[in-house]
Amino acid sequence: LEALRIRSDRYGIDGLPETLTVAGQLKGSYTAQQQDRIVELLLQSAAETAGAGRWADTATLLKPVAEITKRNKASTGLPGMADDLQQAETLARELAPGNGAADAVKQAELLTLLKRWQFQRTFGRPNDLQYTQSAAAAADRLQDAGRSLWKFSAETVELGGGPRKQALGFLEPASLPARWVLRLQLQGSTPTLQLFAAATGQQAGDGGRNISAILVNLDAGNVGKVSVTTGDSDLLQRNQNLTLPREAWNDLEVAVDGSILRVRANGEVVCQGTLPMLKPGQVGLFVPPGDAAVRVRRPRLLLLSATTP
Repeated sequence: LEALRIRSDRYGIDGLPETLTVAGQLKGSYTAQQQDRIVELLLQSAAETAGAGRWADTATLLKPVAEITKRNKASTGLPGMADDLQQAETLARELAPGNGAADAVKQAELLTLLKRWQFQRTFGRPNDLQYTQSAAAAADRLQDAGRSLWKFSAETVELGGGPRKQALGFLEPASLPARWVLRLQLQGSTPTLQLFAAATGQQAGDGGRNISAILVNLDAGNVGKVSVTTGDSDLLQRNQNLTLPREAWNDLEVAVDGSILRVRANGEVVCQGTLPMLKPGQVGLFVPPGDAAVRVRRPRLLLLSATTP
């Protein structure tokens, strides 16, 4: 499924026939990491077929999605997801025979349900991002706050290695609501990377920024370590027995539901708990001073409704 999606996105080659075949053959049990990817990828395809009015194909794609998310231990279960996708699969099956205009209400409902659970690319508009830096000495600050050091492509965000006296980062300009999920893949060899969450602050006169934020470590060495820019760290107990491979891409997820924060790595929960200081704010990436090279792939964001659907 992953290969078919990449082929479609990069080269415009229609992978739907093969995707439908794979969806029809999915059986047995899968790891939590596999469940995440199966659900996300099939939902993308289901939204496309539903948009084209291909209801039978949509029903085929949603069948394994509904089965995975209805299991009690399904790690993909975000609040409201299982019920929504059960309903979506039922609607798709009912629409498959085709009853013309009489089905208009069901069609609209199905499209709404599928749109609700689509991840969207984030950090994909480099010129709109707000870049930030900090350095011990004013002479070490960069004129462009490090903008020229970050490299962006259709799928990746990278920061080259080499000695750096500055801490560098960037933020999406818009403040996120109280409920959201961010996913990305991080190269396991990346020595350090943190996610800005609930960030607020003002631009400083020297081109830097005075930021107040929660920082979530995403790197393999400290994954799930939660701190704040004021200095407090290890705010949530985390599973320190979880080992992430250093030679592969790791799937990271940070989910925020009001004041509750959850971090998962390769489908496994690393930490979860309540943070009273967790408020709506901006998200972004942050790299401390050093020589770390950062490689991020497919960062994407899901905005959840204000209340559980």
